Amino acid sequence: MAKNKLFLTNIIDDKPTFIRLREYLNMKGYTIRCAYLDEDDSDNKIRIAFLRSDCVIVISSSKSLSLANFYSGIETVKKNINSRPLINVLLGDSLDNIFNSIYQNEQVSDEIVLKADDYKSELENSDYLLSNGVDFTNVYNKLKELGIIPDDVKKLEEPVNDDNNLVVPVKPQPIVPAEKTEEELIKEKALNDLDALDKKIDDKLKVQEEKKQKAKEEKERQKAEAEALKQENNDNPQQEVKEEAKPEVKEEPKEEAKPEPVVPTKVEVKEVLLDNPEAFKKALAKFSNEEYNSAYKLFKETAKNPIAMEYLGYANLTGMGCDRNEAEAYKWYLRSVEEGNDHAKTGLADCYYYGYGTEKNDELALKYYEETIDQDQDVVLHIANIYFYSDKLRNYSKAFNLYNMIFKLNIPQVYHNMGYMYYYGLDVQQDYEEAYKLYNKASELSYAPAINDLACMTLEGLGCEANMAEAFRLFQEAAKYDLAEAHKNLGDCFKDGIGTKQDSKKAVTAYRKSANLGSSEGAYELAHMFDLGDNVDISESEALKWYEFASNLGNPMAQAELARHYYFGYGVKKDNEKSFKYYKMSAENGYAPAMFELARFYHNGTGTEYSEENALVWYKKSAELDNVDALLEMGKIYENGYTIKQDMDEAFKCYERAYQLGNAKGLLSMAKCYLYGIGVEKNVQLAFETYKKAADTKLPEAQALYGDCFFNGTGTLQNYREAVKYYKIGSRGKDPHAYYCLGRCCELGVGGMPKNMKEAVKNYQEAADYGDDDACYELGEYYTNTNNKDYDLEEGFSNFEAAANRNYTPAIVRLAMCYYEGIGITPDKDYAHDLGLKAMQLGNLDAKEFLKNYFNEEY
Repeated sequence: MAKNKLFLTNIIDDKPTFIRLREYLNMKGYTIRCAYLDEDDSDNKIRIAFLRSDCVIVISSSKSLSLANFYSGIETVKKNINSRPLINVLLGDSLDNIFNSIYQNEQVSDEIVLKADDYKSELENSDYLLSNGVDFTNVYNKLKELGIIPDDVKKLEEPVNDDNNLVVPVKPQPIVPAEKTEEELIKEKALNDLDALDKKIDDKLKVQEEKKQKAKEEKERQKAEAEALKQENNDNPQQEVKEEAKPEVKEEPKEEAKPEPVVPTKVEVKEVLLDNPEAFKKALAKFSNEEYNSAYKLFKETAKNPIAMEYLGYANLTGMGCDRNEAEAYKWYLRSVEEGNDHAKTGLADCYYYGYGTEKNDELALKYYEETIDQDQDVVLHIANIYFYSDKLRNYSKAFNLYNMIFKLNIPQVYHNMGYMYYYGLDVQQDYEEAYKLYNKASELSYAPAINDLACMTLEGLGCEANMAEAFRLFQEAAKYDLAEAHKNLGDCFKDGIGTKQDSKKAVTAYRKSANLGSSEGAYELAHMFDLGDNVDISESEALKWYEFASNLGNPMAQAELARHYYFGYGVKKDNEKSFKYYKMSAENGYAPAMFELARFYHNGTGTEYSEENALVWYKKSAELDNVDALLEMGKIYENGYTIKQDMDEAFKCYERAYQLGNAKGLLSMAKCYLYGIGVEKNVQLAFETYKKAADTKLPEAQALYGDCFFNGTGTLQNYREAVKYYKIGSRGKDPHAYYCLGRCCELGVGGMPKNMKEAVKNYQEAADYGDDDACYELGEYYTNTNNKDYDLEEGFSNFEAAANRNYTPAIVRLAMCYYEGIGITPDKDYAHDLGLKAMQLGNLDAKEFLKNYFNEEY
């Protein structure tokens, strides 16, 4: 089933915007469940609303964030969300603006401020979306990025292919047949014939429709004649005409046919090859009497006979009279067809369709099935399945028409797949009631995938009344057939108490069964339960085992989780190389969050070689999904261009795009571009105005940089007091540059700040604790200055090292001096030389002087 079911929640105070978003997403094709965090019994209502929801959306604003019951509601959401994606939609122009309005509200208690701080910290470490309450395009794009696909998007999940339940089984890696050259020639010819084959199928469907129309016309004609005759009899009562009753014709249900050759009654073959006819007749008799070993030997003796070749293909495919050998079966079917036995084309088509003894090839399967469509009714099913399942040849309209041709044969897969098309509106009008009826017909024939899908519809109340207890019963019924998806859904029921009593142990059992049957989703859910301790004992070893299991099945979320565990050392030894490996796997499998993380790994040289080129590749992929952080990082790469050619125009475009997506940091970067002429004409006045616009968003970083405009007289008159004013505002938002600038003002004694080195160092330390490189450098200089009473070489060295590790080139040069002279560290002149070279390669001019003065090297 495609994911398109959402759960929306918020505080009633934001109800108007909440309703706008709900209506917008409804129009986009999503199924919406909703609840308010401050309703009576909200805990239970949220838990119920979470059932079968694929994604959770929380609407927040300064109004709702100022209420105590918002945070209790958020705890309820966290408790029930499990592994579902969470989208935080913030109503305002910036994250900091929203929270600053809370802090400035005098009626807000200290307890709420503390909770707001914690919640802000959580948001800063996760994706969130800003909205003005009207335009929710970003929400829709985010849902698409997460794979929460609406019905009106034709990117849908395929039904599970299961050997026990679907006509199309998953086959092991085929053995390549010996006659490769002949096969290639056939394949080449088949590919050229595909258009013609499609036309033939269309023609057959057209003929079928014409026959139906003629039959309908004939029926109407007969009805008209009967009416006329009846009228004549009424006019002449002496003549009574009795119409002979005809028996009702009713087709018996048929089981799905397996690929099996039937003894042909008439096959035109070259008579010269019909040698040893007596042996061939004996072979047929032996085969008919189920004496398969003897029959196989006789068929081998008459192997020049194309019909014997067909039987040899069948025997090798089924293991009747010999050891099963798919490659040998394919060889005999191919030879039989080449020798003129058209009846063997069905067996050859099966080989290409299922991948028996050769590479699975839907094009060739379609070619040979189409050529035998008049010989075997079951071939219609195979052709329909090719159009239904094949990525390359998919055509739901043709599949639907072909299924309709064999609808009365009572084939459960036909009912199920037609129901699937009605459910998603695939080339037919979407109709949940019709989908439900068809799933129900297939379920009555014990078709497990249909039973599972019927349960999902019953749970959601689509095409029927919602009934959780009945859905649970149906999931149990489907699970009896060892359908992996059904066991996974049972696990969800036991975990969340859907239609049954909540039971974590049974959930674990169901997820484990699902995983062992090959479900990556079941394995992922199992891992998550052990990882988070979701009503079970936390077991990092079990979590890692099942994350790895799901990862090996190609689950990108599991791969990202493994990457996270190795990066932070959760349950395993910290290993950046393994973390990089799993993020790469996840990103290559299309998982959007992993794309950005992979780019960062390349950008920082974490677990792999530093590569701006590769970082740029993955930042671009992430940016294509409107990830503003990726756009900002791309802008920095284009702007700085350490190892790639600088492109200031592209840098500005990236910053501008980030701002257009509602990111205030993009506006801040644009201001810097105007100030220095990066990708645009230098305009100091416009830079000042843009910094002001960014500061008005209440972004602490913007307020600090706006303060720099007053400090330096950039686009305005120099005004230290105004600068200090904005530095203080920025510091309240924990901006490191604001702290650094306050420290500088204290050190200089400007802007109304008394000259006080102790206070300056305190502010520098605050900035350094938040990772400000300028502050780390100043602290390094302070502690290595013998004139200071706090003189501490080791402390000075550690501050230089912290900034140098973030590639702050002035600190790299000073660190090189420390290693050369043994300042706060054991001398290491070789490493000092390496650091000097690194700083020079990163563009620091002082590094050249260092290498010249200390190592007598000219560059």
